[in-house]
Amino acid sequence: VTTYAIKGLDCASCGLKIENAIKKLPGVSYAAVDFANLRLHLEAEDLDRVRAEIRRIEPELEILSAEEKSTVAEVHEDRFSPKRELSILITAILLFGVHAVLEGRFHDSGWPLMDYGIALAAYALAGMNVYISAFKTIRRGDFFDENVLMVIATAGAIAIHALSEAVGVMIFFKAGEFLQNMAVARSRRSIRSLLASRPDRANVEVPEGIRQVPPEQVQVGELILVRPGEKVPLDGQVMAGQSSVDTSALTGEPVPLNANVGDTLMAGMINLSGSLKLRVIKPFKESSIAKVLELVENASARKAVTEKFITGFARWYTPAVVVAAAGIALLPPMLVAEADFKTWIYRALVLLVISCPCALVVSIPLGYFGGIGRA
Repeated sequence: VTTYAIKGLDCASCGLKIENAIKKLPGVSYAAVDFANLRLHLEAEDLDRVRAEIRRIEPELEILSAEEKSTVAEVHEDRFSPKRELSILITAILLFGVHAVLEGRFHDSGWPLMDYGIALAAYALAGMNVYISAFKTIRRGDFFDENVLMVIATAGAIAIHALSEAVGVMIFFKAGEFLQNMAVARSRRSIRSLLASRPDRANVEVPEGIRQVPPEQVQVGELILVRPGEKVPLDGQVMAGQSSVDTSALTGEPVPLNANVGDTLMAGMINLSGSLKLRVIKPFKESSIAKVLELVENASARKAVTEKFITGFARWYTPAVVVAAAGIALLPPMLVAEADFKTWIYRALVLLVISCPCALVVSIPLGYFGGIGRA
């Protein structure tokens, strides 16, 4: 399985769509989109065919090689500006507040257009990303996702003159999206700080002196020197020296640990005071830090049972909601004499909003992702 970086992936549900599409391609034996680390784990015979399929679904996405992976998370985080998004959200809330408080006065004074303008401005600010995402979804022939449902529901609310409901729903959606992006950015920073703790070199003792090599090239039984301020590159036993080591990257323990001759130290610890000579007892791929890094990097790629169930369930859930909403809007007025279209269209729109698949499809993978980042 080869790992590639994904540049331009902004939502967990988009990642699920891409993963499902890739799995259906001939010659693909394994595919998993890791939204947490912006990576694609892939085993395929024809990479160009996979790239073409991804471009068909999301033209803005890029698949990068292993050498380019390190900067992808930083680039993605730069695209999300908390200050900008928060300022848009606050402005929309303030405009909505003005509309809610002064709606009656505007209409009584003969300025209803002023009220509509303020409300629609709040709606446009809060729903800009939703409309862009819905347009992209419809353009690729997919009519069933949370953005399309939000557009249908809120546009319908505006059409039946339930303007306050349309603006309020869109602002709530924008607030949820903001909190989601904040949680994702915070978890990514936590994961990146852990990955940064990976030792990048080891001072191996050779007859000619000390030679610096990557930890992966050090053999079990070799002697390595860890100077003050350096990370312990591999699991080893202290053969000479005495020092205190910072274990917080591995254990979270803030108090330094005393290291003496005969003690075993784990890779990823930081030597604080004296020089230590260690005999390597495990290859790097079996060291403590390597196992932690492997777990964190690949945890999101391994779908949990709940996540697999929700992904399959959502394929049928969203179209079923749309059909049910259409039935609620059309059948009662056609079958019951006292029923009017406006009331039942309103109720159908309510069903669309409360049945939005975000809570199911998006919250499950993001819940796991946030837990991984926190841990």
